[in-house]
Amino acid sequence: MTVCGLLLQNETLKRAGGTEVEKGSGKYQFYLWMAGTCLCGPLGLYFLHEALKHGQASFVIPVYQSLSTVFQLVVGGILFREYASFSLAKHLAFWPGVLLVLVSVVAFTRYAEQEGGAVHSKEVPEQQPEGAGRPEAAALPAKA
Repeated sequence: MTVCGLLLQNETLKRAGGTEVEKGSGKYQFYLWMAGTCLCGPLGLYFLHEALKHGQASFVIPVYQSLSTVFQLVVGGILFREYASFSLAKHLAFWPGVLLVLVSVVAFTRYAEQEGGAVHSKEVPEQQPEGAGRPEAAALPAKA
């Protein structure tokens, strides 16, 4: 998101070289995009950290990266008018590739979760009570 924001700032500055009205709106857009970049960068990191805290890294990181890439493809393509020159054949060749990447990430993360579940489902050795094996533990009163 931050890279896309910086590209938008660059494009806004290029377009601000027109009439006085356009220069004023270009400055306004520049500050708006600068504020958005300063806000979205830390928020993206915060949500990534929260997702990693509550989920497995083998699931969170690929999904985060793939969704970020797809978002940048869509937003960047629309804002910079990259898809305006696409013919129907180019659209039919491009978007299934993006969809294939997303489906592959989902399949990968499900496989990783199943493998992780199989490892965790194996028999876990019994834990000893607190203080077991220590001579001073025998002298302590039992917890109620």
